[in-house]
Amino acid sequence: MITRELLQNLQSIPNPKTRKFINNTAANGTHTLAVYEQEVYIDNDASYTETLTLPNVSAAKGLTYSIFVVDDGGHATVDDVNDEGGFTGLTSSADNAYLVLYSDGKKWYNLVSASFA
Repeated sequence: MITRELLQNLQSIPNPKTRKFINNTAANGTHTLAVYEQEVYIDNDASYTETLTLPNVSAAKGLTYSIFVVDDGGHATVDDVNDEGGFTGLTSSADNAYLVLYSDGKKWYNLVSASFA
């Protein structure tokens, strides 16, 4: 389980370019992932949703993306660019949700997920 304390500890480690932290406390938010943002931690307050848009499926060829939603009651929605790659958007439905996606350059694959539907 990823807790707020663990999230703060992760933030204190020198961030490799692949790690993205989103702390959403005042409103719904949106973020389009850069190809290199492969590890995403979302910390939303209870009533807010962060909408993530995946990078272009061909640009992300061979890469894996891990998305974690910390236990604050907020949610995350993950969509692809222009409905490409046969991916259907997913939304977290519980605290401590996670999602791991892989791109083969033509399609997104949901490798593992918990509390995303």
